[in-house]
Amino acid sequence: MAYKFKTLKTEKRGNYHVYTIGIKPGGLSNATVSGEIVIYDSTWAIISTRLSFPSYHLPEYDFFEVAQEYEVINNQAWMLNKQVFSYHSNTKRRKASGTTTVNYRDYELHKTFDKKHFGPELSAATRDAYNRDSSFWTSVRTEPLTHKELRLIQYTDSVYVVTHSKAYLDSIDQKTNKANWKNILYKGQTLSYHEKGVRYNLPAIVSTIAFGFGGLRTQLPFSFYKSDSLRRTVWLHTNVSYGYLNKDINGRIQLNRRYNPFNQGSYSLGLSRDFATIFSGDAWINQLKRSNYYLDNALSAGWSREIINGLYIKTNASMALRRSLAGYKTYSFVDSAFQKVLLEPTGAAPSFEAYNALYADIELSYTPLQPYIREPLEKIVLEPKWPTFYMKWRKGIPQLFGSQVNFDYNELGIRQQLRMGLIGNAQYNLKTGTFFNTKDLRLVDYKWQRRGDPILFMNPVEGFQSMDSTFATFKRFYEGHYFHEFNGALLNKIPVFKKLGLREVTGAGFLIAPERNLRYVEAFAGIERVFKLPFQNFQKIKLGVYASSAFANQFQAPLQFKIGITSWDTFGNKWR
Repeated sequence: MAYKFKTLKTEKRGNYHVYTIGIKPGGLSNATVSGEIVIYDSTWAIISTRLSFPSYHLPEYDFFEVAQEYEVINNQAWMLNKQVFSYHSNTKRRKASGTTTVNYRDYELHKTFDKKHFGPELSAATRDAYNRDSSFWTSVRTEPLTHKELRLIQYTDSVYVVTHSKAYLDSIDQKTNKANWKNILYKGQTLSYHEKGVRYNLPAIVSTIAFGFGGLRTQLPFSFYKSDSLRRTVWLHTNVSYGYLNKDINGRIQLNRRYNPFNQGSYSLGLSRDFATIFSGDAWINQLKRSNYYLDNALSAGWSREIINGLYIKTNASMALRRSLAGYKTYSFVDSAFQKVLLEPTGAAPSFEAYNALYADIELSYTPLQPYIREPLEKIVLEPKWPTFYMKWRKGIPQLFGSQVNFDYNELGIRQQLRMGLIGNAQYNLKTGTFFNTKDLRLVDYKWQRRGDPILFMNPVEGFQSMDSTFATFKRFYEGHYFHEFNGALLNKIPVFKKLGLREVTGAGFLIAPERNLRYVEAFAGIERVFKLPFQNFQKIKLGVYASSAFANQFQAPLQFKIGITSWDTFGNKWR
């Protein structure tokens, strides 16, 4: 159903005829390839294949081809003998290319395994594997290196020796640490000391100028980063600022320490006095309003790690001293010029009596049979076949340290990404939450439902596109999001559209919220296209245009058109 076939060549080998069959996809869906397959006529055994993926679906490459060879093992079965992967990516200024050859041998046919033999750990590498010298690899290499490859290895080895020498690293530090007018004015100054694994980042003049709730401020951001040979890291960030209009000093200190890269063990400490938003995840238009801000003095400590494979825990404790910004001075000419954006419809910052609040947060998430690869210093988690189940609990602790809040909020959810072959990829997020206790629940601690952003397309599995307003929920709500990327499976069946490289997406969401007696369902569809960034090597972005509408029993949602920009995350191997 997915392919078109054509006999390219027929030849006789002994008593058999060998057919070379050309294959071509009927549509450029994300699961199809093009190329040729060579087979025997009577056994229908595959002798070899040469298949390439459509560049249309390659986020990192422009070309990717796999050539395979098969041979008969013990006169019993045709098995894969060799694979050659060829790939390259081009820009106007640069080309990156490579070839990877894999050989297979020592097959054991009809081997029986214990039921528990195959677990979630797919492969493992010891630290010694990365310290082998060239003589070892020469002795085990099954595919001889070409003259060009030998020259490249000699070149890269010599470059590695130079670039990892003390003299070279010292020279890099010296060049990095040298101040110049660009660093002082707008780039910022970095101080690097490679022997200690330390980097300092000092602010540029431009970055010392900031605008906060009360107007113009001077700030001094500073960061410190340290790593060691075991990939343990320390990151410290501070920022102290002074406001001229209200003559106030704000500041923030944040320390993050990753002490075990394998199980992602880390802890954090934070101390701050700064402006904070009542609902930090609100639509961008609401983030600008004065009524969304208060003054937060906070102390926090967090810890997280993987307990067993697939089971993660995140904990956090924080103490907040909250103060109103109702008496803060603001620039009257700014308020009058942007009154509709800053002040309407709820006016200035909310007025409330100062209070203290102590919190405890815990989140547990579990992915059954989470597959992974064990590396010497880290664990590489692969995409699982099972969904992730999670639970969040947030407790407002009364009385202790003068805390005046007293509530309990619980949330349960399930999320997953799905590979669906010819019809593309999908992901969903389902959750439900409620307050079990609201004896003393303050405005900042409400559970908010976010309105849709004007113009901009939101993350389709986190928020709603057509919700008319932001509102709080206290009773149990039910929320769901679904997003499907067809990757051209539909549009590419149309001859004209096939040349444009367009991808179609669609999705839906629902919300049941008792506070408004609201039953809300939305649907959206869009067209996306991938582009290369002109000033960055091999980096790609995805631009999209979307139409969204909704059906609700409490309001009417007109058809809206939005735009979205997504970039390819090379390290996360996904669009973000």
